Amino acid sequence: MNFELEGWDGFVEALAPEWQVNSVTEELLKLVPDEGLAKVIWGCLKSDALRWLYREVPMLDQQRPIDLLSSVEGRQRVKWILLSSPWW
Repeated sequence: MNFELEGWDGFVEALAPEWQVNSVTEELLKLVPDEGLAKVIWGCLKSDALRWLYREVPMLDQQRPIDLLSSVEGRQRVKWILLSSPWW
């Protein structure tokens, strides 16, 4: 599946100032293999970020984001959901 990620770098740049060093972001850096993705997850979800990683997400066909992070295609899907969904 091809996920259009035009604007991803700008999205990361826009959310990067939200980054804070705390227990949640330290854990995100351990779990998420892409620092930009970790920053976007934090920027969108803040303290709910870790819970969201382990939640079954309807837009991901009830898959958990954490389970998708091990593959390039899975990470692309997670990025696409974050980039295209204003639900947070």
